[in-house]
Amino acid sequence: MKNLKMSLCFIMLFISPLIYGHVSNDSVRVSISIADTSFQHKVPKLYLQKLGGQVRIPIKPSGMKNGQFLFTFKNENYFECILRFDTDNTPFVPFYLSLESDHVQIEYTFPSSTKMAFVSRSSGSKAQDDLARIEKGISEILNKNDEQLRLKYENYDNIASRIDIRNEHYNLDLNEKFLFIKKMSHDPSIYAPVLYLYIVNSIEDWSVDQLKEFLSNHNPREGGSYHKQIKASLAIKEAAYRDDKLRTILNKNLEIQSAIKSIDQKYIYLSLWASWCGPCRSHNKTLISANYKNLGFIGISFDKNLADMLRASKEDNIDKWKQIQMKKGFESEIAKSFGINALPGNILLNDKREIIGINISDQTLEHVIFQK
Repeated sequence: MKNLKMSLCFIMLFISPLIYGHVSNDSVRVSISIADTSFQHKVPKLYLQKLGGQVRIPIKPSGMKNGQFLFTFKNENYFECILRFDTDNTPFVPFYLSLESDHVQIEYTFPSSTKMAFVSRSSGSKAQDDLARIEKGISEILNKNDEQLRLKYENYDNIASRIDIRNEHYNLDLNEKFLFIKKMSHDPSIYAPVLYLYIVNSIEDWSVDQLKEFLSNHNPREGGSYHKQIKASLAIKEAAYRDDKLRTILNKNLEIQSAIKSIDQKYIYLSLWASWCGPCRSHNKTLISANYKNLGFIGISFDKNLADMLRASKEDNIDKWKQIQMKKGFESEIAKSFGINALPGNILLNDKREIIGINISDQTLEHVIFQK
């Protein structure tokens, strides 16, 4: 009997890691270091967002060690994480977790003379590693295409700003990026949600056929709500941007309708943004510095507090645009109908005030408004 008990104990010791092995991965530890000592005395929060979700859950640090902020939380399929300081408006770029992440280390670095951070080093998350692979691949493509055009045109530096050259560069980049992402989508080693994230963030660059091909080759469960976002964008593309229903929804907002009528430029760019959205604030400054001559702007803010919208629009020098507050944000009819699931977003109108673009990239914007 004694030998039987010992045997059973030995068996249980052997199989218990198989039965209870997931326990070690029930929580996630995140260590965040910042290459800027001015932040080490401020209290941050880490905002967690589930895969493809909209709700961000804030958690406080569990401690500090050797200049690092430490966070511990239950593993509930969180994907996007953003660090925020209550006493500072510094926009932090997000980092990403994969399902098997249990101990993640992230280092933020600030370039000199700017408060915009970037992730300089990371470990412990396949999602973050795969994102770096994608960014590196895209960067290599852009550099290769630039070199290709330099070889094609002897005086490339002098003509690079020409409309036809910019359009050639744009189309070359677009085609090569599509081929690269398609190749990555067939790589079984890559963490699929990262590909979904990339496609959602560059949705305007994808054709109907390309989106259909991607969705048909991936299980909806891999992308969570991102899969639904892509399907929604696909439906809008298939319905065509000049759809009268979308124009009607846009014109139902009397403030927007009045603002559109007051602009006499050939194109109108409705910029959807919020004061609390770091990428939006950065993009505001990009749009202002571009100084487009044939493009009028209308700001649509998702801020619930009017004072926040007015303050941020003045700081970003976009108070010259007509600013419209949309308190319902992502729950508004316009956001739902146009598939606006993240900020910054945009809607582009032509001279007939037809909708010709939704959530377009800056490259696509230039391609449209500068074409002959």
